[in-house]
Amino acid sequence: MSQLLVNKIVCPDGTVLESRHRYDYQEHKQSDGRIYFVDGGLDYQRIGFSDTKFTNHTYHVGDDHSKIREHFTWKSVLDENGERLPEPVYRKLKDITDDHLEALIGFTEEDYPDYIHNLFVAEKSYREDK
Repeated sequence: MSQLLVNKIVCPDGTVLESRHRYDYQEHKQSDGRIYFVDGGLDYQRIGFSDTKFTNHTYHVGDDHSKIREHFTWKSVLDENGERLPEPVYRKLKDITDDHLEALIGFTEEDYPDYIHNLFVAEKSYREDK
């Protein structure tokens, strides 16, 4: 199986559960008592559910980029001037500005896994093709 990029489900009541890092256990109990959970971040996927009425938004390297960009999020801890933000900000890949995307391509080239760097490069190509 290829590398996970998004480990997320949407419960029948609309609650989004996303596990962003290993052991990031997310659980939701609906008002009708049904329980759903997701765990594992991008290291592994573990989903538990009372029934199969949830929507799975799990994406791997090689999946359709138009779907990945709708669900992959990047955590920003610095602003455009390199100053630490008071709280981290999560942005969907599709919502990252072009300037930020260019910076991320350079930033992730050396010290990040290839699949992260390649994702930003693929997003740049996707935008250029549109």
